Amino acid sequence: MTFRLIGSILISALFLSLFAPAVSASDEEWILYFDQPEHKETIKTLLEDQLTGELPQSLLISGPVPEHPLIKRAERNVSKQANAEITPDVYIDDQWGLSAVNQSSIQELYPEAGKNLLQDQTLIVNESETRTNNGEFDAQTITFFPEQKLSRISVEIDDSETLWGIEAKDQNGELIGMNYGRFSKLDLLVSSEESITEIHLTLLDENENPALFNVKSLIGVNNPVVAVLDSGVALHEDFCSNILYSLSKDYTKEAYSWAQDTYGHGTHVTGILASCYNNGLGTSGVFGNAPIDILPMKVLNNRGAGTDFEISQALYDAIELNVSAVNISIAGKGKTELLKNAVMEAAIHEIPVIAAAGNYNASTEDVYPASYPTVITVSGVNQQMKRVGTSNFGWEVDLTAPGFEVLSTYIDPVYRKMNGTSMAAPFVTGAAALIKHQYPEESLLSIRQKLFGSSKDIMTEGYDIWSGNGIVQYLPEAWESTSTPEMEWMNYRQGQPYGLNEFHLLTEESLSGSQLQVFVNGSEAYSGEINNSYQSIEIDAPVQPAFKLFTAITDGNQILHQEYLNLAPNAQASFTFSDTPDGYWAYEEIMQASSTGIINGYEDRTFRPDSPISRRHAALMMNRLFEWDTLPSMQSSFKDIESFDFMTRHSILSASHENVLNGYENDLFKPGQQLSRSQMALILFRALQLDETNSDIDLLFTDVSPENEIFSALSALVSKGIVTNQTQFRPYESISRAQFSAMMTRAQQYMNAN
Repeated sequence: MTFRLIGSILISALFLSLFAPAVSASDEEWILYFDQPEHKETIKTLLEDQLTGELPQSLLISGPVPEHPLIKRAERNVSKQANAEITPDVYIDDQWGLSAVNQSSIQELYPEAGKNLLQDQTLIVNESETRTNNGEFDAQTITFFPEQKLSRISVEIDDSETLWGIEAKDQNGELIGMNYGRFSKLDLLVSSEESITEIHLTLLDENENPALFNVKSLIGVNNPVVAVLDSGVALHEDFCSNILYSLSKDYTKEAYSWAQDTYGHGTHVTGILASCYNNGLGTSGVFGNAPIDILPMKVLNNRGAGTDFEISQALYDAIELNVSAVNISIAGKGKTELLKNAVMEAAIHEIPVIAAAGNYNASTEDVYPASYPTVITVSGVNQQMKRVGTSNFGWEVDLTAPGFEVLSTYIDPVYRKMNGTSMAAPFVTGAAALIKHQYPEESLLSIRQKLFGSSKDIMTEGYDIWSGNGIVQYLPEAWESTSTPEMEWMNYRQGQPYGLNEFHLLTEESLSGSQLQVFVNGSEAYSGEINNSYQSIEIDAPVQPAFKLFTAITDGNQILHQEYLNLAPNAQASFTFSDTPDGYWAYEEIMQASSTGIINGYEDRTFRPDSPISRRHAALMMNRLFEWDTLPSMQSSFKDIESFDFMTRHSILSASHENVLNGYENDLFKPGQQLSRSQMALILFRALQLDETNSDIDLLFTDVSPENEIFSALSALVSKGIVTNQTQFRPYESISRAQFSAMMTRAQQYMNAN
């Protein structure tokens, strides 16, 4: 004993002189071998900081490896690879929809399944035993302190027959959640304001004696939750632990203790979203390995029928749980204020609600919830990117997705191909949930724009009523680069016929507290403060056939956002001006300008075609034609326009900002001054940004010489068909409302053609 101690001391003293330069300076692991156990113990003491493992006659260290007479040999700790291959899902080749939406990008983004955030964390079991969470253990109470935010806690025991429960408490011992059932795994959702630190396991069967539970796993995750309002879900072999059976609920009169699917539809929809990826069984869900939870909410009975009351109940519960997205693969005729208010409440809480367009081969106009203004409505396409023959269509359609021969999970458990927009909706819901997972703080407006902006155009260029903005795409790079506008009118698009007088607006949160002003054909229709990112506004139909909506969001004089929305009139054919018969020389041009919102008549339904036009009214009409939206501020240097309404001042200032209508000396605009024909030619030439050097037209005007300042402008306007080439132009006469309308209509035709 004494010899060993002295020897150890001597070796320690000689450590610096005996250790030569390292064999390796890498961070690789090395195995050191020894002839005698005491040699190993000596080196173990000297290399304590490098030691990572030990066997009877060897040590495992992380490099570098020293040279020492007591070390017999050193060799690298080589690694081995598991010889098993990932087993692909059996029916993956039959899932054409996955490639259609580019789901492979999600597999690249999430190559492995989500981690248990409580794995290997220290637990206090039964208030006394300290252990690591890395295997089975017996417990009635479990205390832990998670290192990061958890959205769900799950406890799995080895008994699926016992009625038992879990009760969760915070660090102050306050009860913050509970769940009971006969599932072997019970789940608890944790709100963002709560932090679970202690769990009590409770036995509820009266004929059973309280005992320790054999806990197979304690799981903590921070996953988004998707609510699936459908016929429930089956206990299918191809579902992973992210299907929250124990938290599911039956809202129908069938009164199951959980959302048990007896119809099959909900299980099919759930499988499209979350069937286990690469587990060697049937199909893969669009989530792949992405860590997202599914909350089944049974609102359809065993015949696939449900009421708005049941759907609304589930939707309000989903809102209360602050889910990331809601899938409603349900459609039917008839609307209720109850369900309409529920989907609007979801929008207030920034939760996207995705619904099926329906399968009647008819308009979505009276199909609900698809037609509720805040819903993202999904039609269906087949493998050839053609509309499924039964899929509904209409202005309410936002996106399309695979809706024909979609293979997914079904009850029994088996797999089945099904058709319909019910199958298309979860493809969009999956994308919405993944966006929410990647960008948890994103607004509903941003989620919608990422979905719409990344979609693939497959039918008519741009938006169409068959496929909406296009087929949904799983493109994380596009989601990242998609810019979010300041606002969106959710229930109206450019060119859509005016119908409902409800206008539903989404705005960026940064605009809260700003002033919102809405004008229809130049007249104010709404003014108020933005106090929520979502709001509903009632706007009555104008008397005129046109419906040109102008929206301005301001902060004092600063203009934060401005845009035009042009809706198609519903009663255009029946509208005429009483003083402008169809035989009038400019009748067609006047009606065209009126139908597109460039000009308005008077309240007595007259147009007064021969009346002169002022600079003020010219600015108003030109602003409607050119839809100027670059004015940075309403701060004005013109002293004579301060008393005018917002729309008039905006038009004048925009015309000045665009260098189309200039002011006069002494900071005057002279808004009441009549506009001459030569002035109109000049401002229209500037507004159209025409090139004065490329016209070879020989002007016939005898009253406009080549030296005249308007000669080049007239040449360009004549060459574009905006001004007719006649012997007299009469440049200094006041331009009439009819003449102005004719020139504006031709300018619009030129703009449309180019």
